[in-house]
Formats: sequence, C-alpha cells, structure tokens
Amino acid sequence: MVWNSKSDTLNFKVSVKEKTIYTKREVLSTIAKLYDLFGLIGPVITKSKIFLQKLWLEKINWDDSLPNILYIEWNNFVSSLKTIEYISINRYLLTGNSERIILLGYCDASIAAYGAVVYLRNYCENYTPTTKLLASKSRVTPLKTISIPRLELCSCLLLSQL
Repeated sequence: MVWNSKSDTLNFKVSVKEKTIYTKREVLSTIAKLYDLFGLIGPVITKSKIFLQKLWLEKINWDDSLPNILYIEWNNFVSSLKTIEYISINRYLLTGNSERIILLGYCDASIAAYGAVVYLRNYCENYTPTTKLLASKSRVTPLKTISIPRLELCSCLLLSQL
C-alpha cells in the first residue's frame, strides 16, 4: 500500500512476476508481498490463502513444483494481480459538513472462509448519504470441519475485533 500525497489517495503496488514453475514456498512468498493494512483488498488475499490451504491438503512439499492444474490456477491468479494497481482509495472519508455519521458492520461465513467489514456512512446537510469502506478482515476456515453456524459466530467475533 502506497500513499499518493498529491491526490491524497491510497494505492497498491504489486511486484510479482509470472514464472514457469511455482513451489509452495513461492506461493507463500507471493501472498506475503500483498500488504494490506486495512483489509481493502481482502477478497484477493483470501482467495490466495484458500489456494495455499489447497496446497496443504494436496500434501505438496515446500520445494516441489505445483501440479499442472494447480499451476494454471495460480498463474491465472498472479497474472490478474496487476489489476490491483488500478485501485485508488481516497484517504479522506468525510465529505462536506456532516450531520450524522454511522458505523456499519457486517459479517458472513461460508465453507471456504469467513470475514467482517466496517463501513462509514456520512450524511451531509441535505441528508444525502455517502458510504466508504473503513476496514475488513477475513480468515480461511480451519481444515477441521466446522458447522456454518459456528463459522458465523467466528465472523461475529472477527467483526467485534475490528
């Protein structure tokens, strides 16, 4: 994440390159390069963590090359990472004279992952609302089978920690 002082926006820089062979070690290294303090690109990072979990389930060693099917899936993901650089987020969240400010929190869970998000809704003088993403967090579901209601509770806990 990079701050552009001229436009007062937050932008993302991605420094990953496509390769002919990937290992589990390189996949983890690529995931670690995706720095996102506020969770603004949480869905992208969650998708990569789900892929890493798939590598663990396949019992692939750290320095073994990925099988062809997994290689194609990961290579498509890496090639799509360049589009993150087009995301530009205004650092200033409030607009105009605020009449009312509301924090909105949502959480949800699925079989693959669970997460939470917090938005800021700002009402100006004429009560026209603007809503901005503040932060989000997500987790990949554990390998141990957990029911969806329990995962929903985990997402509620995650929301309370935001």
